[in-house]
Amino acid sequence: MARNHFDPVDLLRQVMDNDFDLTVFRQIDESHFPEAPNFLECTIGREFFNATILPWQVEANMHLFSEYCPECSNPEYIHELFDEPLEEIRSNVEFLQHGVCPKCHKNKLELFTIGELHPSKPSLKSEAVICAGQRSGKSKDVVIASAYMTHRWCKNPDPIDYFGLPKMEIVLGTFSALSATQADENLWMPFRGLYDSAPWFQKYNAFLKTEEKRLSIPLVDVKDTYLYYLHKRLLLEFTGSDDRKKRGRTRLFGAIDEVAYLNTDKKTSKVMD
Repeated sequence: MARNHFDPVDLLRQVMDNDFDLTVFRQIDESHFPEAPNFLECTIGREFFNATILPWQVEANMHLFSEYCPECSNPEYIHELFDEPLEEIRSNVEFLQHGVCPKCHKNKLELFTIGELHPSKPSLKSEAVICAGQRSGKSKDVVIASAYMTHRWCKNPDPIDYFGLPKMEIVLGTFSALSATQADENLWMPFRGLYDSAPWFQKYNAFLKTEEKRLSIPLVDVKDTYLYYLHKRLLLEFTGSDDRKKRGRTRLFGAIDEVAYLNTDKKTSKVMD
């Protein structure tokens, strides 16, 4: 697929060259858009993604994001979920609400320090490796996690300032594979399927379009090959593994399809045994 020639840094620089005050972005009042209390509600909630989720995907994401309380949950439902009905899982797992357990009122930091010997102690994670069979929903799981992180980033009033990043910083969300075509078909297209149909993103983007007219500045750009939120400095895209420009960039997330096959011969570009 042909890629759009798009440089978000150039766009941001053009904005600043026109003496645009970036603090104007703070005038955009997005407070009326709800923030999902956790990944599960974000996925299945009608006002958020209104999507479905499998039991093993619930388990994978509640551990990835550490959004469960080990002390108030049934330990038999913390690991090895397979075919349990969603309502049964919700009745046995106490999911955090905006980072706090609604029962014991402990926050994530407190749960991270409950004791090394606790069998279900959550931990701060930055990586997940999924090994599962075909048609198991691996891509869907990646999509759920990526869309949730995008939602959380967008709900931060000023994420660049919050994380102490330079004002010209562009934060990426990258979907990658051995080839751009593979990344497109296996990760990007499933992501766009969820993103495009999610009520929350539909309403959020429509709101930003009205704000564009008020501020006379582009805020959101949705194309076949990328998504860009100027006021959040967030660029989501897909790419192949041969793009050496991926190194060193600041990322909200990176998703890799078939990561075990990325050990390649530089001369032949074929997968090594």
